Amino acid sequence: MPFEVEFQNGIIEAAFTGQVDLSQILALIQRVEEIEAACPISPNRICVLAEDMLVGFAFMDMEAVAKRRRETRLKNAVRTALVASTPQHYGFARMFQTLNSNPQIEIRISNDIVTARRWINSDDSPAEPTSNTPQGTGTARAV
Repeated sequence: MPFEVEFQNGIIEAAFTGQVDLSQILALIQRVEEIEAACPISPNRICVLAEDMLVGFAFMDMEAVAKRRRETRLKNAVRTALVASTPQHYGFARMFQTLNSNPQIEIRISNDIVTARRWINSDDSPAEPTSNTPQGTGTARAV
C-alpha cells in the first residue's frame, strides 16, 4: 500500500510513498473518515508527501477528492498540514489546498515535518474565515 496512517496523540498522520493513484487517495480518505467517526472530536491531521511519491492522476481526479472533503461535515474545525518537499509535491498540495474550500478545514503547506507538527500542535485555534477571505475558501495559507 502506498500510504500509511497512524493515529497518535489525537493527530492523524498519513504518509504517501511510491506511485499514488486515485484509488489509493480514496482509500486514505476512507481510513481518515473511519478514524474521525470513532473520535469524539474531529482530529487534526498531517499528510506527508514523501520524496519518492509519484503522482499518478489528473486534475479531475484531484477535483473529485477535494469535492469529497469539501462536502464533509466535521464535528469541529480542524487543521491539515501538508508536507511537500519537492516542487511537484508542492504543486499537488497547492492544488488540493485551492480546491478544498471546506470552511471547517484550514490547510497549510510546509516543506518539513517539524514545521507541520509545530503548527498542528500550536495553541491557537483554527482561524475562522475573515471578511477579506473569498467566500468558502477558509484560511488556506502556505507556510
